[in-house]
Amino acid sequence: MVKTGKLRSGASQKLKRWKKGHSSDSNPQTSRYRQAARSRFFSRPSGNKSNLTVDALKLHNELQTGTLERGGDGDAMEEAAFTERTSGTFLSGLSDCSNLTFRKVQRYWESNSAAHKEICAVLAAVTEVIRSQGGKETETEYFAALMTTLEAVESSESLAAVAYLLNLVMKRVPAAVLIKKFSDTAKAFMEVMSKQAGTDSVSAVRWILSCLATLLRKQDLSVWGYPSTLQVYHGLLSFTVHAKPKVRKAAQQGVCSILRGSDCMFIDNAPSHHPAAVTTAKYCIKEMEQAGGNKEDTTTLHVLGLIKELINTFPLSSVKSCCETLLRVMTLSHVLVTAGAMQAFHKLFSSKPSSSSMSAELNAQIIMALYDYVPSENDLQPLLAWLTVMEKAHVHLSSLQSSLSLGHLPRLFAAAMSCLLSPHTQVVSAATQTLKTLINECVAPHMAEIGPVLPSTSTGNGLSVIKMFRVVEEGLSYRFHATWPFVLQILGCFYKAAGKQAHPIMIKSLQSLSDLRVTPSFPFCGELDLAMGAAVESMGPQVVLSAVPLDDMEFPRSWLIPVIRDHVKNTQLSYFTSYFLPLASTLKQKGLCLSLVCTVCMIPLDCLLYFQLFDFTHILFFCFNVYEIVGFLSCVFSKDSAIQKKAYRVLEEMCGGERETCKKFVQGNLEQLKQVLLDNLKSASSPAKRPRLKCLIHIVKQLNEEHKDFLTALLPEVIICTKEVSIGARKNAYSLLVEIGNAFIQFSGNSKEAINEYLGHVYIGLTGSVTMITCTVLALTRLVYQYKGKQYTLDVSPLEQLLHNVCLLLSSRTREIVKACLAFIKVILFILDVKVLASHVSVIMEGITNMKEDMRRHCRMKLKSIFTKLVRKFGYELVKSMLPAEHHKVLANIRKVEARTKRRNTQPGSETRRACATALLIEDILAETDSDDSEDEGPKKGQKKPIKQKAKAWLKEGVSDDPLNFLDPKASQRVLATNPDLKKTAKVEHGFKVTSDGRLIIKEDDEDDGAKAGGIGIHRPLGGRQESGSEYKSKVTYLNMTFH
Repeated sequence: MVKTGKLRSGASQKLKRWKKGHSSDSNPQTSRYRQAARSRFFSRPSGNKSNLTVDALKLHNELQTGTLERGGDGDAMEEAAFTERTSGTFLSGLSDCSNLTFRKVQRYWESNSAAHKEICAVLAAVTEVIRSQGGKETETEYFAALMTTLEAVESSESLAAVAYLLNLVMKRVPAAVLIKKFSDTAKAFMEVMSKQAGTDSVSAVRWILSCLATLLRKQDLSVWGYPSTLQVYHGLLSFTVHAKPKVRKAAQQGVCSILRGSDCMFIDNAPSHHPAAVTTAKYCIKEMEQAGGNKEDTTTLHVLGLIKELINTFPLSSVKSCCETLLRVMTLSHVLVTAGAMQAFHKLFSSKPSSSSMSAELNAQIIMALYDYVPSENDLQPLLAWLTVMEKAHVHLSSLQSSLSLGHLPRLFAAAMSCLLSPHTQVVSAATQTLKTLINECVAPHMAEIGPVLPSTSTGNGLSVIKMFRVVEEGLSYRFHATWPFVLQILGCFYKAAGKQAHPIMIKSLQSLSDLRVTPSFPFCGELDLAMGAAVESMGPQVVLSAVPLDDMEFPRSWLIPVIRDHVKNTQLSYFTSYFLPLASTLKQKGLCLSLVCTVCMIPLDCLLYFQLFDFTHILFFCFNVYEIVGFLSCVFSKDSAIQKKAYRVLEEMCGGERETCKKFVQGNLEQLKQVLLDNLKSASSPAKRPRLKCLIHIVKQLNEEHKDFLTALLPEVIICTKEVSIGARKNAYSLLVEIGNAFIQFSGNSKEAINEYLGHVYIGLTGSVTMITCTVLALTRLVYQYKGKQYTLDVSPLEQLLHNVCLLLSSRTREIVKACLAFIKVILFILDVKVLASHVSVIMEGITNMKEDMRRHCRMKLKSIFTKLVRKFGYELVKSMLPAEHHKVLANIRKVEARTKRRNTQPGSETRRACATALLIEDILAETDSDDSEDEGPKKGQKKPIKQKAKAWLKEGVSDDPLNFLDPKASQRVLATNPDLKKTAKVEHGFKVTSDGRLIIKEDDEDDGAKAGGIGIHRPLGGRQESGSEYKSKVTYLNMTFH
């Protein structure tokens, strides 16, 4: 059986194939349908045939007898000629309509939709009538003609087309016209709505509702005082719960646009709320109460969607009534209704309504009421929604009245911390984010007003802060050990927000964190260090070190020094000199303390005392004498890469200083620095290479001709560093290569000879290992690009020989060498003159031809870039003649792309694009050689989206067959959105009894009434297993005792 999509063996040879470019030879010679489509609308029909339909002719005749009737009694022959001309150019009013309002409609004439064709026919007929009356095709003329047409047509399709055009034009009709014609226009719309409401066609009603909303939005404030206006508005409002989605959406959008965007709301002395806001709120409340009592959840959901968009536009009394109704419908325990009500509350608080819509007292009352609707901890989505709504409610209350918000926060903190015990990770993460947001937005901005918070504070906002922190501090207890990373995040946030004023109540927590940090195998050291860093940042190192001192002979808290170094701010230099220097001399940790003083000196509080007298280098000499600094250089020989890196960073600061003191230090200790840097050449670790190279850059800038041997000795290391893992190290290596070349030029009076001498030292690397060859080619690429200018007069003959050698290396089997050589060729094509380059094109082509097949495939994009440059310089035909056939397809594509680019460059504004495109950056070329990714890889295909499931609800029965009391305020927690009967993964039987709170009951040997555990495999003794987290249990139990 032959597979689908494949031919039998040998069948392909029997098939006749079209030659390239001749596949269209089989097309028919006649194009009857194309000609008919081309002449359908824009040419006069031949013979006596007419393209007018019966409905279009009837509409046209009715328009002729309407209010825009032609003036004057002309000659009968003229009338006949006019009629013939109109019928002969069907839809000519559409194709050349000059009003931009209907520009969208002009695209419909090619559509196959019957509705679109009807719209085009109506617009064409109306346009012809306006022109026949000598009109200028203004929006007002179209509005009058379409209103007349609306009263004349009867079919639903024509009504929908007219209503659609009215919807477009009314948005641009002057407001004065709509105000003057309000009564007649509203009456016409209401009549159409009443006739079409009972039909199956919704298009006409949909567009009429939109027109009615536009009409009402343009009315003056005084018009809204008339009962007739409210009657029209109620007609629009009644469609907000319509069964048809499009009608309901149009009505709800219209109501929202009226209450939010009416013209009367943007005038001087405009009211705070729309005059129709109160009646809208009453309508929503009435609909929810009626539908809710009858369990008609669909209507309730529709009204909830409307309230969600409008509740922040209601006045205070209406908002209160709506919130009471929302809380009542939530007692129905319908999952979707409860979710819709929570969305309405979220929208209310997120929009941050003004005090005229939401008072602080009402905000607090809603918060208290929502505690009766706390979802079950097993209901994931409802619990997440509840946390989000409560967060927004407290944040908004804080903006209205901070003291009232602080009074309500402790209860929410307790509820959110209990969520950290949830088995759902999403709940834990959401609760953590809620607490951090509340601390940052409700507590932190008001700490300055609260002032110092002491453990003895018993009243006011300070007491609320104490209660909140005690709740968070409880998270360090053993039962929260599974979520300690989240607890540490909350603690760090609290430290940063209130540590400056409330640090007296936080001392015990700092001690608890210190004890946990030194616990063996503590898994959350990173999170704990960040929390302690936040404490250092807000309280200052003096407060932290008073709670957790460092002066211990065993020095167990050495982890605090890098924490303080990374987070210290606004501290005093005097405290550093009095505390850390004696400690450093005792504990031999001058390396850490020296890096710490660099941070302390950034923003000191006592800068007037120190920085008016000393600069940074003076402070170093103040802390350590010159002999200690020079002796500190021995740290670069340390086997610890972190200490090496810190030592080189200190050297970098000293060698790169602009002050005269720094320069004198380098000059005075230059020989010792050179000796240390050369001796450490082989032992320097990879992380220390970036600051080491930066330090060498500073030193090379200060050398003279006597130190040329030192520069030559450094070259191999610098060349090898061009392939370092660190991007910063690679950049510093390339910069150092340039600085060494500049030093050679500075030492010699002849720049040409100096460059040739320098490049001669670099050429030696081409005889080394594979890595050395790669790095040498990259170094030469950078140097050739650097000295390409006329001021250096780079010698061409050695460069040509170098090009020949690099082309020979293209046949290598090592990808790194090949990529480096291609980068060199790319630079050569950029810097050499075309006349000089012409004699070496054959060498380049031969080198590319000799590349291995897998190398060409791997580097095909780089080769394409080189081919493009060659085609631009020497032409397509010459390059094609010098390359084998396997490259011709790429060349054809290049020619096509170049032709397209040339056409684009002829367009206006192409000069800027050409200037950007021709810029060649050496950093980009060298960066291409650092990537090890293959060019064959492509993007992965996206995965299918999960199918959404419909919402369901389950009722959790009472315990021990107890009847469920629906009058209980917490009865809503029994309505679950998650099936409680889902079977969980079976747990392994361990053979022990379990108490109600989950603890194991293990009897002694003499109490055991069964066989003892023993044997092998699954029957092995369990006494050796250790409970998860047991190493913290005794310590945390002691901490819990101290908390209380």
